[in-house]
Amino acid sequence: MTRKQLKFVVVGDGACGKTSLILAQAGGEFIEQYTPTAFDDYAIEALVNGKTVCVTVIVIDIVTY
Repeated sequence: MTRKQLKFVVVGDGACGKTSLILAQAGGEFIEQYTPTAFDDYAIEALVNGKTVCVTVIVIDIVTY
């Protein structure tokens, strides 16, 4: 049986907590130290309705001037 794959893109201002939120979901710990990035991607296995789902999350910072 092929596992279901989901993809999400999280877009927002820098330093607003996007990466910390994703890492908290993946590893259970909220990271408070800010490390600037413009683009990250993470693969997370999650249990959805009793089935394991591979979730790819892409985090993008919006640059505003």
